[in-house]
Amino acid sequence: MSTIRSQRYVEAKNDHIQAVDDTIERNNRKSKVDMALFQGDMILTNEQAEEIMEDVKKNESGRRKRQARRDFRYPRSIWSKGVNYAFWNASNEAMTAFRKAAALWSEDTCIDFVENNTGKTKTVTESKCGFRAGLIKKYFTSKYSAVDRIDVIKSVGCFSYVGKVGRTQSFSLGEGCESIGTASHELGHALGFIHTQSRHDRDSFITLLPENFLDGWISQFVKDSIYINHNYNLTYDYGSIMHYSTGSVSKNGQPTMLPRLPKYLKTLGSRIISFYDKLMMNLHYGCLAHFKAPPGSKIEVVLDYFTRRFSNDGCVHGGIEIKTENDKRLTGYR
Repeated sequence: MSTIRSQRYVEAKNDHIQAVDDTIERNNRKSKVDMALFQGDMILTNEQAEEIMEDVKKNESGRRKRQARRDFRYPRSIWSKGVNYAFWNASNEAMTAFRKAAALWSEDTCIDFVENNTGKTKTVTESKCGFRAGLIKKYFTSKYSAVDRIDVIKSVGCFSYVGKVGRTQSFSLGEGCESIGTASHELGHALGFIHTQSRHDRDSFITLLPENFLDGWISQFVKDSIYINHNYNLTYDYGSIMHYSTGSVSKNGQPTMLPRLPKYLKTLGSRIISFYDKLMMNLHYGCLAHFKAPPGSKIEVVLDYFTRRFSNDGCVHGGIEIKTENDKRLTGYR
């Protein structure tokens, strides 16, 4: 079965737009930082790394008990007062991509982004990086380092911390990473999201093909346990911007993962923030408000006009997205 489905994948491969994680993977592998980062593009604090290692042990022992990450620091790990960010040596293309990605995440959520470059002192230091924060030298210094802030830099590759870690945290959009899709994916990490294929329930939705992985990569596809992976009762979204593509980190051009529903074969690796991405982010940040009409009255919503297309969550470069599930909020197959 896997062989047949792999052949179908190869035949259909070239008519799919470039997946966001393919760009991240390719650039980070070219820069030789992919294996130094957790799952190819995430920096972990020492505490997060230790927690994940302990979590792996719990999974292996069978003591399992939830794509947002709710670790022991939650809710301190969310940007409850908005996201301050500053640009250091980032290229003009990277700055444009970051601002547009921030606007996309801010739209339809309660998360505000504030550019805050006042009083900075630029001190650039090149450094090798590792997925533990303790292995990373300071890239920059600032006069106001006490402010929780994202520092957008041009380093080697594309990477981010996971959630707010306190004070300043590096966010790299290096050469080849200056697309809106890549910036949106990395911002998803900075806001607290892990990769979709790391969900504790992923085996019910995708099948991994270890024989096709680049050497050393299969261990990076470790699942989170229900203890630290909280999905807010939302089902698996194949079209999440946080999902790797079918051919990600492949050593032979064959798929490394296949959706259990074949119709989603070309949906994985989206460069678009999905409805479910924003819904989960709103739940993670407590953005949802509920209200009801007073007794004897009702709430009516009148749409005066539309300023955009009726749908903006599908294929934006020509194509069609078909929604066949009962839940129309869920990404369809493309």
